[in-house]
Amino acid sequence: MPGIGGVGAIERIIAREPSAKILVLSVHEDSVFTTRAMQAGALGFIPKRSAPEAMLKAVEMVSMGRTCIAPEIAQQLAMQKLTGSENPLDVLSQREFEVFRLLAEGKTVNEIADILNLSPKTVGTHHTNIKQKLNVSNSAELARLAIRSGLLEA
Repeated sequence: MPGIGGVGAIERIIAREPSAKILVLSVHEDSVFTTRAMQAGALGFIPKRSAPEAMLKAVEMVSMGRTCIAPEIAQQLAMQKLTGSENPLDVLSQREFEVFRLLAEGKTVNEIADILNLSPKTVGTHHTNIKQKLNVSNSAELARLAIRSGLLEA
């Protein structure tokens, strides 16, 4: 989702209408985006490739105020909890996560500033903070971490 991103949109919707029932339909099928979306206030998260019946069921569940996560993603989340494996990206704030994702996709600081409606200096500060928090020193290491975390395909 261009601009503020899906999670940013969820946060804005919930800030304006706390009782909103949000179901995320995403190309991302990993626990990282699911966790971020649910923390922002979404009630459901399913992949775009889901069967029509699964989509209808998800809409029905979320409309009733129930949580709905695609089974394969729910299993990833459960396994992370069971094994105690933490995602290194969990230390990032929501804005830092958005900047990280765009950096990992190969966007420049100026491009990210335009996409997120921030100043290049602010994006640069986020970039520095991200590298410190994730203990990486360059963009190649950021991209590698994004691939290991399932945000990018190799």
